Amino acid sequence: DDAGLLLDLLPRLKDLIGSSPSDTLTQASTETSEKPPAWSFQRIKKALCTLLKAVCSWEMPVIIFIDNLQWIDPESLELLKHILLNEDIQGLLFVGAYRTAEVGYLHPLSMFFREVQLKNDRHDEEVDLIRITPIKLLDLFLPFTNALISDALRIDGAASYSLTEVIHKKTLGNPRHTSRILRLMQAEGMIFKNEERTKWTYDLERINLEVVNSVVDLLGENMESVLGDNVVTVKTAACLGACVKVEVLKEILDDQDNETIHEGLKDVAAQGIIEFFEDEKYFSFTDERLRNAAFALCDDREAFQLDLGMTLLERYKKDKETEEWSLLRATALLDGVYQRMDAKAKSELAELNLEAGGRMYRQMTFPKALTFAKAGLSIVDESLGWTSHYQTTLRLQTLVANTRVRLGEKGVSDWLTNEIIPHAKELDDKLPLYIAQLGAMSNDGKESSSIPFAIRCLRELGVRFPKNPTKAMVTMEILKTRVLTRKDTEERVRSLESVDSAKVSAAVTFLHSIVQVGYFVGRELQCMIAGLRMLRLCLRHGKTEGLSIGLAMYGIALSLSGNFKEASRFGHLALEVTDRNPQFAAAKPMAHTFVQYFLAHLFEQLHEGVDSVLYGYNTAMQIGDHAGATACASLYGGLCFLTGRPLMRSTIDLESLTSQLSPLTQTDGLWMLRLYWQTALNLSGTSPNPVVLTGKAMDVTDAEALDSPKVHWAMWQLKLVIAVVFQDRALTKTALDYLHDHRSDFRTPLCGPTRMALECMAARDLIEQDPANKGNTKRRTAIIKAYLKESEKFPRETTRHAMFFISAEKAILEKKNSHIIQDWFNKAIYTSSVAGNKLMAALGNERAGLYFLGEDVADSSQATVGNNYLQKALDAYRTWGAVGKVAALVRQHDFLAATMDEQTTQSSLDVLTGRGYHGSVCSSQSQ
Repeated sequence: DDAGLLLDLLPRLKDLIGSSPSDTLTQASTETSEKPPAWSFQRIKKALCTLLKAVCSWEMPVIIFIDNLQWIDPESLELLKHILLNEDIQGLLFVGAYRTAEVGYLHPLSMFFREVQLKNDRHDEEVDLIRITPIKLLDLFLPFTNALISDALRIDGAASYSLTEVIHKKTLGNPRHTSRILRLMQAEGMIFKNEERTKWTYDLERINLEVVNSVVDLLGENMESVLGDNVVTVKTAACLGACVKVEVLKEILDDQDNETIHEGLKDVAAQGIIEFFEDEKYFSFTDERLRNAAFALCDDREAFQLDLGMTLLERYKKDKETEEWSLLRATALLDGVYQRMDAKAKSELAELNLEAGGRMYRQMTFPKALTFAKAGLSIVDESLGWTSHYQTTLRLQTLVANTRVRLGEKGVSDWLTNEIIPHAKELDDKLPLYIAQLGAMSNDGKESSSIPFAIRCLRELGVRFPKNPTKAMVTMEILKTRVLTRKDTEERVRSLESVDSAKVSAAVTFLHSIVQVGYFVGRELQCMIAGLRMLRLCLRHGKTEGLSIGLAMYGIALSLSGNFKEASRFGHLALEVTDRNPQFAAAKPMAHTFVQYFLAHLFEQLHEGVDSVLYGYNTAMQIGDHAGATACASLYGGLCFLTGRPLMRSTIDLESLTSQLSPLTQTDGLWMLRLYWQTALNLSGTSPNPVVLTGKAMDVTDAEALDSPKVHWAMWQLKLVIAVVFQDRALTKTALDYLHDHRSDFRTPLCGPTRMALECMAARDLIEQDPANKGNTKRRTAIIKAYLKESEKFPRETTRHAMFFISAEKAILEKKNSHIIQDWFNKAIYTSSVAGNKLMAALGNERAGLYFLGEDVADSSQATVGNNYLQKALDAYRTWGAVGKVAALVRQHDFLAATMDEQTTQSSLDVLTGRGYHGSVCSSQSQ
């Protein structure tokens, strides 16, 4: 149906699919032009997939090659993903080339590779959906360089070997440099045809004497003679930078014919001085030394720079949105020749750099923003600018501070305190610097000092905030917020205009900082009060980036009071605000963290929030919000244990996240991430002692030494997980006592159901271990009954697995009928499986199996039931990837070894003996 559209896009397809009737082609073109771009793009995707399905097969495979994937645009990448992930297209080989130095972790191409890996992990079959084979292209070794040279000169390999040795020392086997030096030698008469002109030969003695420099140095020394008539073109290009747009060069050299310029550039490219890319729209110098040599051809460099810089400046003024490159290059050219500019021109150039830097900052292109800001400061003179250009200098320094914070630089806090803030005269001038100071304190590891600083800033604005809040204050804040959100909250939020008061915006930012830092350092009451006040300020004065976080905090407050329906409503609204307002990108990481951590389980299955959390992490890394990135990463660590993600995949992801964040921050969130990573290592069998939370990821003694209640709480929660899974009674008692002594300090609803179920399992284990201790039995039983009552409040079946687990444990203690106990276990296992919580599903099967194999129900039929439960537990642990636990089960129950295939048994025994598994982990990581 879309043949006409395909022929319109790719006319040469006519040779493959034949001509299309003219009316079909015309109709397709007309429809494409009339329909919106999104519609036509969807048609193109569908048409290309249909074509590839028709022409690709295992018998007649098709190869697609695309070069320079580092420059791929979002639409092309989306089209490529749509084709490659289409399971109906068989027999397609895609080959792509890209420069690894230009493709970082957050590059769309890298994200696509991780997406493919994730889909392969989730694929049930043994064969991957897409097999990616990386091939790194290296320089040629000496024999291959010799083959290249002998082939080029059409002489025997033995005859060319002496020449090859000389050239290989200079080029190190780089094919482009090899061909370049061959052309230079030929131009200098070192390589020539023999007298009969039947073959090439060379003067080895002269080559050894004269080729003393590298190929680049040779070109540089002979630059003027090599360029010929293209000197003006190339020296102008050298001033424009390492990468030049051909169209810009033609506009600057408007006294020359465009075709002459282009042909001249082709001649220069043939000499190996420049190289084209993107269909000859751009070119770059192949080496910085060649560019410097071309620039040295200028007679009066300062005059040349000034003239060219002013030309580029005029070009930028005509199109400020798309020509920031012209301003950047103009500023670089004019740097050092400011003495030839008048004061008005200098001031204008500084303002233009400030404007461009602000635009780059809003677009989250922070390195460019910092470059523009520093260029502007160099124009006004950083030291004298405070007296001669106060407002411009203030705004430039504020931009520099904010950008350095976003880039995660250290030491910005002291720099602001000592060198910048003292120059600010009025409160309105200080507020942006105060905001930057808060971010800088987080980067410098001064989180504990940032809350008092934010409170002082609020007081300067005339806003009082309690230093030592109480629960009664929180209750009052909730009541005030409830009055303001009684009616039509969704409509009010959607119709809010952006706040137009700098002071209100600053107050919201200070409150936002208290929320963010309070969450990490365990100041829950201050965190809650700040979030609720932030919401009320936004509802009264206009929306800011704190609106979504305020809505999320109010949802959390409602969930803690048991109003789950309203909590879900405000959680949804918080996420909607982040999606509808891309200008508030800085708030996305924390908003997604709060909603996914505290509220998501109320209205969706937890695994549906994993992509949202990773999206928040990537957004935070892009905008330089390392605190937000750490929050999302630590939340992802928790979700790894609650959503059934493959344990090995989670281990690799957690290691990757930790390695990315470690150089940027040392907050409590990073320690929690390390705890999750080490727990995953213990469960996967890669830690020498699975019940000791120490190893590759962290030294637990370092975590214990931290003065952080939040880290200690997370650590003992994970110790309890390990203790219950590996049935370590001593660790179980220690962990359970710590959590019971501190449970009033922390209330985390997302982990609440699972934690309560684990604590009740631990409590029953300790009761059965020492039944004669009546005090212990009474205390543990009371906890189980209290948790059972609390678990009944959870609204969804996917979170009510806690109630079923606790009911089963309570029924065992009360010696209820085995059918009742089995029914509770079956419900717990089912609800855990539905929620994707493989850990709890496996534990449920294991504990049910151990119950039916216990002394109280030890008959043959019950033993069969128990064996079946244990077999299901083994399968669940093995599917999840908890190899360490699989090995422990096989060791404890001999009959399980017989049910496992030989390969699985051997891998489990290797874990027990410490053989084999570490190698497989390394292989997985390398792959």
